[in-house]
Amino acid sequence: GGAAASSACDPSSWINPGDVRHLYRIGRGQFGDVFLASARFQSQERQVAVKMLPLVGSEMIETVLRRFDAALFACQGLKGVSVPLGVSMKNGKVCILSPLYEGSVGGRLAHLPDNRLSLSEALKYATDIAKGVLELHSSGVLSLNLKPCNFLLDSSNDAFVGDHALPLLFSGCKSFLDFKFYIGTPNYMAPEQWSVETRGPLAFETDSWGYACSIVEMVTGKRPWEDKTPQEIYNLVVLKGDRPSVPSELPAAIQRVLEDCFEYDYRNRPDFRQILATLTSKQTKIGLVIEEDDSFVQVRLPRQQIQSYSCESRKLCLWKNPLQAGDHVTVKKSARRGCWRYTPHNAEGVVVEVDREEIVVRVKFCGSQDLWEGSPDELELVSFGITVGDWVHRLTNEDHHYSGSRPSCVGIVHSIQHDGELQVAFVGCDMLWTGVPTRLAKIQPLRVGQMVRLSCCARGSPRFEWPCKERSGRITRIMPNGCLVLSSSSWKSKERWFGDPAQVELIERKKYRRTGNDLLSSLHWGLMNPMVFALGVLAGVLLG
Repeated sequence: GGAAASSACDPSSWINPGDVRHLYRIGRGQFGDVFLASARFQSQERQVAVKMLPLVGSEMIETVLRRFDAALFACQGLKGVSVPLGVSMKNGKVCILSPLYEGSVGGRLAHLPDNRLSLSEALKYATDIAKGVLELHSSGVLSLNLKPCNFLLDSSNDAFVGDHALPLLFSGCKSFLDFKFYIGTPNYMAPEQWSVETRGPLAFETDSWGYACSIVEMVTGKRPWEDKTPQEIYNLVVLKGDRPSVPSELPAAIQRVLEDCFEYDYRNRPDFRQILATLTSKQTKIGLVIEEDDSFVQVRLPRQQIQSYSCESRKLCLWKNPLQAGDHVTVKKSARRGCWRYTPHNAEGVVVEVDREEIVVRVKFCGSQDLWEGSPDELELVSFGITVGDWVHRLTNEDHHYSGSRPSCVGIVHSIQHDGELQVAFVGCDMLWTGVPTRLAKIQPLRVGQMVRLSCCARGSPRFEWPCKERSGRITRIMPNGCLVLSSSSWKSKERWFGDPAQVELIERKKYRRTGNDLLSSLHWGLMNPMVFALGVLAGVLLG
């Protein structure tokens, strides 16, 4: 009841159910109905918008309220975000009270003849929302629910991000009405939102997909995957890898950044720092993106060509994580040895200086007194010998932090912070794990094409169902969190299943070489025997 709910959340955010009156429904959405109501705040009546969330089990109400409190605390003071006023309970349902706005971008679209905005107005709203989402991300909060109906408008026609973080409130919850909780709205969901365990994790760039869908809708007047069921959208986006098309009437730089927002792997999508820089850049003719804080760009052309408007805009892009003095770095394996040819292999160095004029960095490597100079594009951050893309094994047991199934202990490093902390994706973790490298051990990576089988210790309770626990499979794809997509080694079978990288063991090539020879032998005799039989029958007929 209300008493139990009030004790589960912060007293400052709890609103007595008796102080919320005169509910009048004004909308309906994926995560509940919206009501116009009056609420009492410190002896003053105020009109508010009330989001009445779907009915969940009583055992989950406390979890939902605590998650709401955490998101509310993180959002305090944000200017481009609709920050909730508090939370209450009505009819056994959790209710979120928010400021009342004049309307939404989605509402405006519905009242326009072609359901579309002018280009200038669409880009104005796009910039407002990008600023709001960047504020959210800077506070560590994901929206996961970006769509025009959640872009709220005030009396000055400025847009604000609404209904943020709602999908995560219901993670792991079940509805009494058999209502399926999606981590977002299907038409605007990125591939990883459909199945976080196998295709995750969720990251800031997950919001880039929904944002791009919204911009496309504002410009074209058509909602992505219109008239498609959730299952059909899943088949198109997740299984086939389809993506919404970006309208050509957009400026080239903006068109390019929106196309990048639809990359299947979130690591290849721009973050909102890049998106906002593109929207506000004055150098859109060549796609050169420079922020006000003078963050340098990643340049793959000679410097003198940058001033030429004939250069391809795709060869310029803002760095997500530019190097800075004091960073520990190593030379990328893919780098042209050039000026690094005399540096020790896998040597680690410290960035001494970043020259923004010449776009070079000066590095001092361990064991060398010389100062090395080269392109920052050929260096990468390193922490205790670990770089982005490395496979690691978690040394400490942290299962008590997770309410669902145990996360895998094998993952892939996605980023390295300037302070040396790592962000790692593990199967079973909705979000990136952040921690120090001393809690991890670097291991040999698995690769597409390798043959694996379920390890003996995992056959009792594998994370994913295998067709046969003694069966081997070929790795056909590796998800960002290390989840393996496996297929049968038989060319006749099109069977696919998932595998936890911590529960498989690699089959050495020499162990199945004999199997390959046996297969060729059986194939040879399988073809020859019918041919011999057919020739014998033919000879018998001809000879009478």
